[in-house]
Amino acid sequence: MKVSVVIVTYNGAQWIQKCLDSIIESTVDCSIINVDNNSSDNTLKLIREYFSEVHTVALDKNEGFGKANNIGISHALNQGADYVF
Repeated sequence: MKVSVVIVTYNGAQWIQKCLDSIIESTVDCSIINVDNNSSDNTLKLIREYFSEVHTVALDKNEGFGKANNIGISHALNQGADYVF
């Protein structure tokens, strides 16, 4: 069973570490996909520096929450995910 977790961010530097830590510490083995809606803070820097296991899709403009989720879900399914959260 392959589980993927999609996290959409936009200027979420103050929350992203706690969010990703909780997923990584979970008893469920999963891959993490971050879709960033063109953050202007250091969200991407934090993810890339401390969470190299997270696959990040950095958008060049804010596409909105729904579209960003769809991008992440498509990526997860293309990578063979059985379940997407």
